[in-house]
Amino acid sequence: MADSKKDHYDVMISYSWGNKEEDFPCQKRMLKLKKELEETAGLKVWMDVEKMRGNKLRKMSQAVEGSDVILMCTSARYQSSKDCEKEANYADYWEKPLVHLKYDNHKASSWLGILICNEIYYDVRTDAAMMKNLPEIVKAINEKLPSTGSKGTVSSKPVSKGRVFISYQWEDQRRAKQLRDELIQDSYKVLLDIDMMDEGAGNILDCMANAVENADAVLVLISKKYKSSQSCRTA
Repeated sequence: MADSKKDHYDVMISYSWGNKEEDFPCQKRMLKLKKELEETAGLKVWMDVEKMRGNKLRKMSQAVEGSDVILMCTSARYQSSKDCEKEANYADYWEKPLVHLKYDNHKASSWLGILICNEIYYDVRTDAAMMKNLPEIVKAINEKLPSTGSKGTVSSKPVSKGRVFISYQWEDQRRAKQLRDELIQDSYKVLLDIDMMDEGAGNILDCMANAVENADAVLVLISKKYKSSQSCRTA
């Protein structure tokens, strides 16, 4: 467990190293980003290039538990990596806030799609794009860092009761928002289409499909218009 100050980090960078034949290009880019975040933004950043002796899973779990924000750099290799999947799911299990970086043009699906479909992304597909977006990346991290209390404090157990997808007809949007807020207050994670669109999640139908597939429960607000709505029947 990350139970001391020296184990605490503001940010953990979660990524796939990249192609060995190309000398691990993604890792090189993330090392540049780590340096920028530490030197220009004053953040304490963890990457899997340091203090990795011993059990790999234990080191990964300690890094997740001891970090306030997860900087998730997604790619085709990230989605196909079993280690990255474990790491990302463990971060979600502990309800760590994410900042999404996009390393290539891969369209996330399956387990990765449900994790990031509500997240806007920052383009790091080239070094130039990464440097251009650095101020926005730092801003996004700072917005998700704890504003009060001791940084890096890890609660004794995760508090989420599960994921709930709310399906409704748009005339019932006000009630859907009220239910979303009530469920969030009661420690549920809520997936709602208007939140996905507000955050620029991309193709809304793809995001809704991932949400339905991976939700623990679907809450349906039935009305006459819901029954006659083609999009509601599709959802």
